[in-house]
Amino acid sequence: MTQNPDSTPPLSVLRIYLRRRGSRPGRGFWGRLFGRSLSYDLAERALKAGVSYATVTLGHAGFVPGAKRIVADISEIPPTTLPTCVELVGPVAVLEAFVDANRDELADAVLLRLDGINVSLRGIPA
Repeated sequence: MTQNPDSTPPLSVLRIYLRRRGSRPGRGFWGRLFGRSLSYDLAERALKAGVSYATVTLGHAGFVPGAKRIVADISEIPPTTLPTCVELVGPVAVLEAFVDANRDELADAVLLRLDGINVSLRGIPA
């Protein structure tokens, strides 16, 4: 791994683990009735905030603190105990500003930041 030689700041990864049922009021009739996924809402805010990459991943198997067993998504209704992960990639300053701007929504979330350096894949800056 090498530092990108140009002046772009190194990228960092921010993982936000949220309760799967987290929601916000949505738009329109159905949105107001059922709400809107907080994870989707955060990804949309990240786009507007200038974050480089964002993904939302639902947990399909695993466990959370205090669990006595592993749960798996083997039915039509996914387990509500597994978290949703919103992963953001961008410069540290952008990620920190995003967290500050969304502090209220992230109060119950687990945040994990992985600092790194830019890497090059086949000569193409990643």
